[in-house]
Amino acid sequence: MKTALKHICIGLALSLLPLKALRCEPITYYFYLTNYETTRFGEIIWFWNVDTLWGPVRSNDFIGIKYSPQFFGPVITSRDRFIYNHPRNIYFAYPPVFNAPPYRFPRTAETVRRYATPLIYDRDGRLMTWIKLRGNEGIDIHQYPLGSAPRESLIWGQGPSYGQCIFVDGQVEIEGTLTGVLTIGSSGDMWLVDNVIYTGSDQRTGYFGNDTPDEGGMRNMLGLISERNIIIQNNWRNGKENGWYVDRNDYNRHSIAINGSLVALNESFTFQHHNDDWDLYQGPTPDERGYIFLKGGVAQWRRGYLHCSNHIGTGYNRAWRYDHRLIRQAPPGFAPGEYPDLSGNYGRVRLWESSYYIRDCAIDTLEVDAGAELNLEGNNALTIGRSLTINGRADKPVIIKPSQHFGHAMVQMRTGRFSKVRMQHTQSQDYVEWWLQADTLRIDNCRFGYNANFEGNAEIDSCRFNGRLVITSWECFSLTRSVAEGGVTISGGARAGRIMNNTIVNYWGAGLELRRFGQLTISDNIIAFNGRGILNETHIQPVLTYNDVFDNGRYNYEGCQPDVGSFSADPRFVDLRRKDFSLQWNSPCIDVGDPSAPRDPDGSRADIGAIWHNRRLYVNDIDRIDGIDEMNIIIMPNPFNRATDICLAVPERCFGDIGIYDYYGRLVAALYSGELSPGRHNFRWDAPNLAAGVYFVRWETGKDVISRKVILIK
Repeated sequence: MKTALKHICIGLALSLLPLKALRCEPITYYFYLTNYETTRFGEIIWFWNVDTLWGPVRSNDFIGIKYSPQFFGPVITSRDRFIYNHPRNIYFAYPPVFNAPPYRFPRTAETVRRYATPLIYDRDGRLMTWIKLRGNEGIDIHQYPLGSAPRESLIWGQGPSYGQCIFVDGQVEIEGTLTGVLTIGSSGDMWLVDNVIYTGSDQRTGYFGNDTPDEGGMRNMLGLISERNIIIQNNWRNGKENGWYVDRNDYNRHSIAINGSLVALNESFTFQHHNDDWDLYQGPTPDERGYIFLKGGVAQWRRGYLHCSNHIGTGYNRAWRYDHRLIRQAPPGFAPGEYPDLSGNYGRVRLWESSYYIRDCAIDTLEVDAGAELNLEGNNALTIGRSLTINGRADKPVIIKPSQHFGHAMVQMRTGRFSKVRMQHTQSQDYVEWWLQADTLRIDNCRFGYNANFEGNAEIDSCRFNGRLVITSWECFSLTRSVAEGGVTISGGARAGRIMNNTIVNYWGAGLELRRFGQLTISDNIIAFNGRGILNETHIQPVLTYNDVFDNGRYNYEGCQPDVGSFSADPRFVDLRRKDFSLQWNSPCIDVGDPSAPRDPDGSRADIGAIWHNRRLYVNDIDRIDGIDEMNIIIMPNPFNRATDICLAVPERCFGDIGIYDYYGRLVAALYSGELSPGRHNFRWDAPNLAAGVYFVRWETGKDVISRKVILIK
């Protein structure tokens, strides 16, 4: 009766999600997941009599089945068949799924690394990190010289963890009992030196719960993720020297109990010392070390041996059970939606701060959170029905890019009344094309690396376009404070259109092409160095005031004439060749914009172009200036694209260092070290080769430290 009830509970838990949804789950969702089912030598590792798998099973490879394994959860493979070897009475609780899209294995544990506290370094491979889970007493972290015997050398101690990530840049050893919720990651091999179990689980096997979705109310959860192998260390506690036959009643002399989700991103979950002919270490014959008692799940790039025939039997037998909480929960760093594939039709989808691979996907209502990364594949990668909302932030933009290098991908939305688009702080990379048709579109602080076509009542502010921008509107639209390097086309007959404070440069064709409009104001723009300047193809004249239209091939104006405040002069960009369109201090575009327009943030008259110039940063007098009574750092522009100006206000003579630090506290640029007199001092930080993200400007003297956040966007 108990066995029947257990099978019913398992079936109910797995049936709560449709089979299609398995393609949208975090890597820790699966009881068993692989990219390759064979060793590096092409050897098949079989599922056979001793294997009973209770949870979802998935592989991108051919699954080998020998004799009579039992599968109580869904079985999915990207191949068209299984490989059989003497099959007998194989049991499938669900019909197997063949030819599924490949599961996209991440190659790094970037999310865990990003949120790690602490982030531990191995000093260029010189140290081994040893993490001891101490139950209700918390977590201790030691380090000792790699290659020497383990010894107590505490570098970090804390109480129980509830939602924490720890990452070791190097190898790590793990053992003990966990109270709390934790993920441990490593860039090198991860060694299991003894049981790794939860408080409240069976001390010998690690089993807990009753095979139901809440697993008896267990609250502890662990994720172990290595960018290489997860290895069961060959020691006396784990069954070294034939421990299974030495004393089967002493579980301290054989076997290992593991609770949690194990993820080996680039290698395998395996054991140390296979007794292969080439191994320096050779154990006894046989070399049976007991059982691996696992309550959780395993994901690995390449399936690793846990038992082999060397020495008439070497390694471990398996006694694995699925942690059914993983259907709805995941350890820290593996939030729902971590690394999934999306394809097919959906009603409403929310994408969290994770990585996604999307192809042939239609979503009626899509919301994307800050920090998400969307990898698109193909011209039909993503189609939106009624609503698109992308909530990026300056410090956590949403990244949208092709899944294949130099591959072309498209985002499209072709609908009308009551549909809407709201995008902010989105970085769409090269070869991602946009076709968005909606009732209203509001787009600000976004970068588009390829062509963008927007149709509807559009408000576009503070964006950057590397490809052609086409705006089609029948009611109203505005394009402000944006940089366009692929030209801008206006069509649709808008009754009220505004193109103000933009920089339109470096396009081989017409910088601004007017195909159709009703009423249009073009003011305070720089339109320079294009094949042609402003091309008006209609019989209606736009309002053209306070623009700098310069050096656009043969014609600056075609079919239209400049009006008050307009001129033609070199705008004097900081670096045209490197696409830094900030204005130099002597640019003719400074303080000559429409006098009725709002003033720039420094209080001066509006500048012409997308990037205003802060005159207050260029104070040449570094003598003492009245009014400076405390240290201060002013950064303009912030966020910035390639270079930014840093003004340091110093109230009294002092010695110090000013530098740029990354998110992890590492120095990436030293700007100055030495003595500074009272006054304002200006520095320029040029960061063409650094990745986009959050950095910190820090000024440190013998008695004071001050820092400011600065954001690099690309």
